Amino acid sequence: MDNLWNLQDIDKKVSNSPNLILEEQARYFEKTIKGVLYAKIINTRLKSNDDVQEYKLATSFNIVSPELDNYTYTLFTVYSNPEANYPVAISVNNNEDYIDIDYTCNNETEFIRDLSKILSSDKVTDIIEVLYSKSKNF
Repeated sequence: MDNLWNLQDIDKKVSNSPNLILEEQARYFEKTIKGVLYAKIINTRLKSNDDVQEYKLATSFNIVSPELDNYTYTLFTVYSNPEANYPVAISVNNNEDYIDIDYTCNNETEFIRDLSKILSSDKVTDIIEVLYSKSKNF
């Protein structure tokens, strides 16, 4: 029997999904930081009673310092549905008591635009610089 799946070139077709964009940014970060810190992306299934009802998956973008006993700081969280790339919501609030959506992205262009705002922000730059300096001095 012939292969009935329409999955030829699947890696190429999914190369611009939000999670792969985050993984690519994690690689750029680690290359720039030269191993002092690293990025860790964690997917978590949301329970039905969570604050963001329309989304089923939370993807946290974390910065980890091995030299500070694996101290982990969550830069932002992307909320999505496992079966669709968009829309996604992004929260830069690092509060575990509630979820505050800062950006909603309906396509790849909006996601990259908003992700760029977050990653190049003064707040994120300051956090990375402090973690880097404290980690490098040990």
